Amino acid sequence: MVDLGLLAWLRRRENRTRPVDAESAAAAARRWAELPEHVKTDGQLIGRRSTGCEGTHGVFPACDFSCKPCYHSKDANKVRVDGAHTLEQVSSQMAFLREQRGPAAFAQLIGGEVSLLVPEDQASALETMRANGRTPMSMTHGDFDEEYLHQVVLRQDGSRRFDSVSFAAHIDSTMYGRRGNEKPQSEAELNDHRQRFTDMFARLRSAHGVHSYLAHNMTVTPDNLGEIADVITASRRQGWRMFSFQPAAYIGSEVIVDPRTSAQPDPIRVMLRDRTRSGVSPGGEVAFDSAPYFVPRLAASLAAVRSVGASLDFDRPQAIDLLLGIRCGLTEARKELGSQISAVVFIER
Repeated sequence: MVDLGLLAWLRRRENRTRPVDAESAAAAARRWAELPEHVKTDGQLIGRRSTGCEGTHGVFPACDFSCKPCYHSKDANKVRVDGAHTLEQVSSQMAFLREQRGPAAFAQLIGGEVSLLVPEDQASALETMRANGRTPMSMTHGDFDEEYLHQVVLRQDGSRRFDSVSFAAHIDSTMYGRRGNEKPQSEAELNDHRQRFTDMFARLRSAHGVHSYLAHNMTVTPDNLGEIADVITASRRQGWRMFSFQPAAYIGSEVIVDPRTSAQPDPIRVMLRDRTRSGVSPGGEVAFDSAPYFVPRLAASLAAVRSVGASLDFDRPQAIDLLLGIRCGLTEARKELGSQISAVVFIER
């Protein structure tokens, strides 16, 4: 007599040990078919290696910082951000991603500022994402206390709620409102804040055995483009696993006033607005004021990053991956820099 339970177990085991899960392969094929033709390039990973990393939308858009540029609409702090709303929306959206993107993928718990959620609500949201086969990453400005982190990751009795967590901290000089340095004038002023953030997770692992994957996000503008290498030099040993540099884009808020003065138009936001409206930057990808300005500075930044021990190589293991998400969309830039326009740079530990 055939043991149906054993057959079911063997079927599940066989499926899980396949080089590529059948459902995941089907989801990737659909993702590739959905891509616009102009992005189906040799270097495109979406639809080939993965279905991409996606995130929550509109579940807690409130934020307590004032940044240039800000990607939120003017109504971001006027909608529901309570726990019941957040968890309902996270559950619905993760179920959709599970259906469309397959049984396993990365996903961001993103708003809004995630630390404005009650700790228990953030923890419940992460559990919901995991239950739907997502590997979640909480997106934050990083300006929260260690007690908050413990309340998210640990139960009231001190036991681990999660064995590992992923957080991405967005820390750069375009952000205003950070405790201890509300209006930074340079990236160097924020190095201690970067260290403080990673130290919290180092102590969490030491005291409670909770592992972490920490990513560092930084918005790139003409003002701080030249500081990329300095950020890496100062921060590469702090405990980050990824550095992501994203070009500023004129999306969300249409306010062009400089948050430092509340009176004078901010020249960067004016430039982003004008170039976006002119059609130079399709899809929200912003080419800074011109190729003659941007290309040499990007090339210099990449050369400086290499000088501190980096290489443009997608296949080196056991490394910190530095995502240069700089897609300027300019023909001139692509001719000059080639694949370096958007590259993963690995820095050996």
